[in-house]
Amino acid sequence: MKISREHFFLLFTKLKIKFNSGEKIGGKCAYGFDKNIQLMSSEIKSIGVFAKEIKYTDYEEKIKELNDAYKDVKCVTDEEKEKVEKEIEEKIKPLKEEHKAAIEQFNKFIKEEVEIEFYKIKMSDFNEYLNQEIDTGNNFMFWKPLLIE
Repeated sequence: MKISREHFFLLFTKLKIKFNSGEKIGGKCAYGFDKNIQLMSSEIKSIGVFAKEIKYTDYEEKIKELNDAYKDVKCVTDEEKEKVEKEIEEKIKPLKEEHKAAIEQFNKFIKEEVEIEFYKIKMSDFNEYLNQEIDTGNNFMFWKPLLIE
């Protein structure tokens, strides 16, 4: 099956969160999640390696530093919030310009499709909570690569 790296990464993240949450997801579902996490790990690592090679991680680090600098700022009014947001946007502009090539390369890379054969999970093996989550419109399409219909 072909899937964009972006969807792939989001799916991997959600699988890890659900698998590690301590939430009861059922034995067969947990097995399927773990199997898919293992199948996906090498591609996830390659995304990280690529991001480092093109220095996209430098951009991410500077954005994180900027966010950290504003994490304790408390805005009481909408005007204060708007002022802080504009201030942050102004500080991000030069970072985006400085790392423009890396951002463009990474965005192109993440949109490319990769081929993977997922370990399929039956809908009946998902617990009630996960079934409700999957049944809600766009979430079905998100989880579909893992499902046996």
